[in-house]
Amino acid sequence: MKFSTNTRYGLRAITYIAKQDSICSIAKISEAEQISYTYLEKIISKLVKVNLLKVKHGVKGGYVLSKDPKDITVEDVVEALERNNFPAPCVNKQYKCPRRNICLTKSIWKKIDESISSVLKNLSIKDLISS
Repeated sequence: MKFSTNTRYGLRAITYIAKQDSICSIAKISEAEQISYTYLEKIISKLVKVNLLKVKHGVKGGYVLSKDPKDITVEDVVEALERNNFPAPCVNKQYKCPRRNICLTKSIWKKIDESISSVLKNLSIKDLISS
């Protein structure tokens, strides 16, 4: 399975924010992580929308985690940024596969999806910044 650039950059941004002791601006994250400001802005917006990040307004405003890093899983970030790409289409209920009921390879995709989901659910942002 290949995760999109959105997810890879989103995980980099959220782990960067988690490591900081202060509010982080998009410009600061963009520079530190070498991610396009405008691209990062869209990713951050999605993470705010699903309540993984909070906005702090004002002159020295920016973003902070909405909860403790141990309470945010990698799966939370992946689900926020991948949407229809995860899990694999034949096991994703949002995807209307016409062969779903007769697909001979569905069982392997389901096992792969369950394995990936298990890893993502059991890995927190705290785990990532602690390693």
